[in-house]
Order: sequence, then structure tokens, then C-alpha cells
Amino acid sequence: MADDASRMPEIDAEAGRLSALLQAIGDAAPNLIYAKDLERRMIYVNPATVQAIGRPVEQIIGHCESEWSSDGDEAREIAAMDARVMASGGQEIVDEVFTSATGQQRVFRTAKTAMRDASGAVIGLVGVSTDVTSLRRSEEALRANEERMLFGLDAARMAAWEFDLRDGSSRRSQNAMALFGLPPEGTSDLYGLVHPDDVDRLKAAQAQAVAGGAPYDVEFRLKHPDGRMLWVAVRGQLQRDETGRPINLAGVLMDITARKHAELAAERSAAEFEALAENVSQLAWMAEPDGTVTWFNRRWYDYTGLPSGLDRDARVAAAVHPEDRERVIAHWSTSFGTGVRWEDTFRLKRADGEYRWFLSRAEPIHDARGKIVRWFGTNTDVTEQIETAEALARSEAQFRAISEAIPGMLFVSSPTAGNLHVNETFCSFTGRAREELLGDKWVDALHPDDQARAREIWAGALKAETIYMAEYRFRRADGTFRWHLVRALPMRDEAGRVTQWVGACIDIHERHMAEQELQRRVDEAIVERERALFQLHEAQKLETIGQLTGGVAHDFNNLLTPIVGSLDLLRRRLEDERSVRLIDGALASAERARTLIQRLLAFARRQTLQPRAVDPAHLVQGMRELIQRSLGPRIDFVAEVESDLPAALVDPNQLELALLNLSVNARDAMPHGGRLGWHVTQEQVAADEHPDLAPGNYIRIAVSDTGIGMDADTLARAVEPFFSTKAAGQGTGLGLSMVHGLAGQSGGAFRLESAPGQGTRATLWLPIALEKTTGTVVEPEARTAPRRARLLLVDDDEEVRFTTAESLIELGYDVVSAASAQEALETIGAGMKPDLLVTDHLMPDMTGAQLAMELRQRLPRLPVLMVTGYAQLGPEELGDFDVLPKPYRHAELALRVAELLAEEPVLQRSLS
Repeated sequence: MADDASRMPEIDAEAGRLSALLQAIGDAAPNLIYAKDLERRMIYVNPATVQAIGRPVEQIIGHCESEWSSDGDEAREIAAMDARVMASGGQEIVDEVFTSATGQQRVFRTAKTAMRDASGAVIGLVGVSTDVTSLRRSEEALRANEERMLFGLDAARMAAWEFDLRDGSSRRSQNAMALFGLPPEGTSDLYGLVHPDDVDRLKAAQAQAVAGGAPYDVEFRLKHPDGRMLWVAVRGQLQRDETGRPINLAGVLMDITARKHAELAAERSAAEFEALAENVSQLAWMAEPDGTVTWFNRRWYDYTGLPSGLDRDARVAAAVHPEDRERVIAHWSTSFGTGVRWEDTFRLKRADGEYRWFLSRAEPIHDARGKIVRWFGTNTDVTEQIETAEALARSEAQFRAISEAIPGMLFVSSPTAGNLHVNETFCSFTGRAREELLGDKWVDALHPDDQARAREIWAGALKAETIYMAEYRFRRADGTFRWHLVRALPMRDEAGRVTQWVGACIDIHERHMAEQELQRRVDEAIVERERALFQLHEAQKLETIGQLTGGVAHDFNNLLTPIVGSLDLLRRRLEDERSVRLIDGALASAERARTLIQRLLAFARRQTLQPRAVDPAHLVQGMRELIQRSLGPRIDFVAEVESDLPAALVDPNQLELALLNLSVNARDAMPHGGRLGWHVTQEQVAADEHPDLAPGNYIRIAVSDTGIGMDADTLARAVEPFFSTKAAGQGTGLGLSMVHGLAGQSGGAFRLESAPGQGTRATLWLPIALEKTTGTVVEPEARTAPRRARLLLVDDDEEVRFTTAESLIELGYDVVSAASAQEALETIGAGMKPDLLVTDHLMPDMTGAQLAMELRQRLPRLPVLMVTGYAQLGPEELGDFDVLPKPYRHAELALRVAELLAEEPVLQRSLS
């Protein structure tokens, strides 16, 4: 103990020196040095630490981090790390961010070590921190630079690489894997991905680069692991050590697939262009922007026979016709000087000395900035076209001379531009200048009433490409109008296309004016009726119903015909009153069945329009029950008919259908019920009182309802074909147009009046019939025909054929029957010459109309009676044939046969 006591001053002195040394080291050290107790209170800080904290030392010593730190999050992170070090009793090195009291933020790399006493117990910690802020910023800048470099490499589809020649190791940028399938590190087998055809060339380039004999710059194909074949380019630089020994090869690996493909495509395109240009039929050439020709294809030299060494001026002088040369050179200079598309026609000299016409064209080729970089041109041989055009011009001149010499009105029209030429006679007759008759202006020289029809017929001829023929009134120079027959023939080219119409206008005024006005009106009515029927038949539903109804009616009429015929024959032969009464009852029922079939055919629009005298009161009375059933219980129906009305001239079946259509339309306009009225009167129409009616007496039928009515736009279009306000599937839009057409065809008029919420009134005017209405045919006394006549009877129905033959035989005629058209033709061929042909219409293989026309070729004056249960015969089928609808009575058959044989009537007609 004495020794220890004697040594204490020495120990204290040593401790003092150590303490002073530590204090000096701490004061001089640039690092932060500090010590903490177990409660994390500072027990020592060097000046650098005080400066970094930015607070007085008295605010630091004896205080923990939460008291002197200016950032709570940083204080908590320091406390957690301190507790972790003291708990472990070891050491921990970490980068920590510390913000001073003045707001300056620094990054310190700190080593914290647990501090122990002599017994080894942890009594605190010692920390030493080094400011690494600049280092961290340098590292971050380096990373940013590396990221920017990698981004640039990615954008350029490039990867950086380095190959250490000393150990053979390879390093590549991170994007090498994505771009080329090469890992960033390692010595993977690059050659395994290189195209076999390119391996030797790549190795040779590498060897030359290492040897220093050539720069490392090579292109090759590389197969990416995902299966793509890439074109890549390697650019590298050799690095040497201080002794000059090669130690490293570094550079970039670039994806040049797109460029390579473009180059290959350009090479193919150039090869294809050259092949095309050398083999086209034209003389092709290319020129510089100023027009200096730099290339001709093989056909140019073959055609001209000129050597390739001549300059442009020499070529022009040698090839272009002397008469064209100056003009071509001037045009050439202007076109190529202004950059305007070149086009000209001139003569070029062939190798044998002959000159031929060529159409020369050139288009400028621009770069991306729009600057002309070259011209590409062709010369096309157009000698035949020019010679043909010249011949055509001569022909046209001759035609014009001939047309001017002919006294008639001649014209030439184009399918698209109207009249191209009219002769002088045309001009002098109309009193118009030639320009006023070209194009479509010639229509202005027509009567105003003919102009719309002229345009329509001309449009039809253009569409059908057929002969154009029509009759119009042309206005003469003195203001009068004369009728002309206009006829034009279509002229076609080699392909069969119509190029023009050549026609003449022939004066037919005297002939046309000689025709009766009534016949003209009838013709117009027929045309209008056929047009209306055509439009009506476009409705698919109505067509289907019509076909079904027509077929049923045909078969039903064929069944009724032998029944009616047999009953007629029996009635004529039986005399007891009871039998006659029974047969009369059966005939009356058959007559009602025939009327029903006629109404079905009228509803289906399968009847030929046959206007006759019709009693309006009788027709209205006959339809009353049908209308009441069609309207339903919620609509009141009232029919008012003026007494002692004269007969109307109209097709009764079509009139019934018109009234039914108007009533059904009225019913649909009254969904919640209402009132429908028919009002039939006679009306005297004065001159100019009604724009569509000539002065005179008419039967006026007004159909009015209390329905929802129509607005002005709907009312204006109501009679248009296929216009309907009903929902899809509830109407065809043909009802009102049919009524309108019936009125016009019958010589009357039709008018609609309506307003929303005020109902609708439809008024139909019909002309008065000159003759009175007729009743049923009354069977005359049985008698033989005044003279013998031979009749050919043709019908494929055996029962109809039998009863008809019996009726004709009883009348005293000789009858030869045939079951088909073919059998009838064979009978005629065998020598039979009939006085009259009685034939059914619908038969297998050949219709009755076709049979009649065939027999008319052999027997031109043969009368024909067409018998049909399905009367849908157009004018082109009817011709002058008489038609007898099935079923028919014995008296009707006798009367028709007698009239066709020009006999004195053997039957009498009277009202039943």
C-alpha cells in the first residue's frame, strides 16, 4: 500500500498529462468527438462538435440530444442508435444527417463505441464523426451522371462496355441486358450470339484493334436471346499502360438494326426502281434540280440510237423535231427553273429516222425540307392517240358540214354534258343562238308543259344507254309551237361504252295534231297507272299478299267456272219450276262468290283498271257492312248519298279499295274513337274553280273524320308514294298515292284538307259517265249461231275446258279443244284454221298471251278471247286481245264470241 501511495503523485501526473493530451487532440481534431453517459447526456464535446451543433457548450454538456438538436426526427434517430450501441456494448458505424441550430444540414459518418469502466460495465459511449457531406454530394453527382449517361445510352440504343485484356473479364452498362441480352458482368460467350457468318470478321477486327493496326469499328449481326436478329456496331478504343502494353479495350455497342434495314430497303428499292425503269414501255429519265439530265433508261437509247456521251443540248438537237425544238427548250427552262411539274407533247426521232409523237412528263422529288433534289420523267408514245384525234377532228368537221347541209334539226349530245353540237337549222327554227341550245339549255326551247317530261325521258335513256326517242313541242322563232319526233342513237366505243348520242328532230305536227285529244289523255292515264303500279309493287308485304291472293283467286275462279257453266247449261235444259229456282239460287251464290274474288283481286291490286259507269248509291250501300266491320265499335259511321245521282265513270273495284283505304286511315287517326262520314253529292265545277279539273259535272265523294289531323309538312307529303307516318310494319305509304292516282287516271281530282286536332277531309271528284249503269246479263232465248264458225278452245283445266266447249257447241259453234298451248300449236300446224281463239291465260310452259302472239305470227287477223281467273295483264300482254274474266255466265261467253266474230248480237242486255 505504501508503494501505491508513494506512486499516486506519479499516477496523477500521468493522468493529467493524458487528459491534457486528449484535450489537445480533441481541440485540434477536425472530427466531432464527444462522450455520453447512460442517460445520453453529453459529458464531453470537442470544439468541432460544439461548432457543428451551433449552440453554447453549456447548453450541450449535461443535456441529451432532444434538448440541443434542432430537428425532432433527427434527435429520435440519434437516440435510437445510441441506445442500440450501449445495449449491444459494441460499436456501430453509420451515416447520419444532422441539422445545426443555424439550419445548416450536413452528413456525418459516425463511429459510436460503448464506453466501459474498470469492471467492464457499460457506462456510456464515445462518438467520433467525420463530415462526409462533400463526399456524399460527389457520389450523388456521380450517380446522376451515370444515370444521365445510361439514359443517353438507352435513347441512342447503345451500351457501354469494357474488356480487360489482362484477366479477360468483361463489364457492360446495366442496359446491355435489355438491349442485347448481354449481362453487365462476366465473360459470357459473346461469339455464341453473333451470327455465324460474322464471327470471323468480328474476331479479326478485335485482333487488329489489340495489335494497334486499326481502330476497333465493326458491324455484325447479333441474335438476341428473345429470338430477334439485331444489327449492331462496335466502336472501341485501346488503352495502354505506361510501358505501352495494351491493358484495356473500351467503347460502346450500338443497335443499328433500323438503319441497316433502311439501308437494305433503300438498296432493294434502288434495285427495284432500276429494274422497273429499265423495263417500262416509256422512255424514262432523271434530271438534276436545274434540269440537267443525268440518266436515261435503256429504252431511250434503243429508241433514239444516240450514244450515252452526248450532253443535254446535243440530245435535244439530235432527238427533238426541228419544228418543236425551240418551244420545248423554252418550256423546259421555264418549268425546271420554277419547279413546276413538266408536261409537254412533241416529236422524237427514232433510230430509223422516223418521228413519233411523245407525251413527256416529269415530277419533282423533294427532300424532307421541301427542296427539289431531282426530277423523274417519262416519255410515252402517243402517236396513235394523236393520229386518232386528228382523224376524229376531220370526221367531226365532215359531220358538221353534213349536218349544216341537211334541212332537218340535228344534234349531238354527251352522256354527261348535254348537247355538244346543234346544226344551223336547229338554231334558225328555234330563233336561238347556238350557245343557247348547248348543254341542257335546249330544254328551254320546248313547251313549258314538255320540259319536265323531256328531262325525265332523257335521264332514262342515259341510264339505260338505249335509243332515245320522244315527242315534244318546240317553240318556233315566231313564237308558235310545233310537235317533233326526237330520236337519237347511242354511239359506243370499243369497250361498248356510250360516248355520245346523235339524233334528229322530225316535224310531226300535222300527224300529232290529227290524233284525238281523248286518246292522248288515255295514253297519259295508262303511263301514270303503270308507274303507280310499279311503285306499289315495290312494297314487299303488299306484293306477297297480292301473289297469295292472286293465286287463290285464280284457283277459285277455275273452280267456279265449270260450276257456273254447268248450272247455266242445266238451267237452259230444265223446265220444272223447282229445279229452275234451285239453279237460280246456286247461280246467285256463285255470282256473290265471283264478286268476292273481284274484291280480293282489287285489294291485292291484281285487277286491270277498267273504268265503267258506276251507281254511287249502289256502291256505297254495298260497302256499308264492310266499312262498319273495319272501323270497330268505337267509331260512328254515317253515309249520306244525294238522291238521283248520275253514274260515275270509274273502275268500281279500285273505287271500293280507295274508299276502304281512306276509311282505314281515318280509323287509325281516331285511336280513342270518333266519327267517320261519307258524303256523296253531284257538283258543278266552273272554269278556273279547281286547278286540276276541267269545267263540268262531277260526282263528289267526301270522307271526313274527327281524328288527330296532320300538320302542314305532313299534309304536303301525304300523297307521296311510300310516305307514311305510321310505325314500321303498320303501313306501306301507298294508300293515299293510290287514291290520288285513281282520281287522276279517271279524269277527276283528289284533295286533302287537315289541321292538327281538327280532323281530316279527303275529297274525290269523279267524272260523270255518258252511259247509264248496266245490270246483269239476262240469258236470251236459246238459238243457234247465225253462221257456222270454228273455234279453237285452249285450257289446261279439264272441267273448265269441258263446260266451256259444251256452252260453245250449244251456241252452234264448231269447237276444237286443246289441253295446252303446245297441243294448240300442233293443231294449227296440222292445218286447222280457226275463226276465233278462246284461251286460258295462266298455263304451264306458255301463257295464253304468248300463245296468242305466236298464232298471230301465222294468222295475223285471228280474233283472240283471253279467259283468265287472275286478270293481271299489262298492256304489252293484252295488245288488242279481248279479256273475259272467270267465272263467266253462258250469256257473257256468247256475247263476247259473237262480238269478236263480228256477228249481229245474239244476246240482249237489260237491267236485272
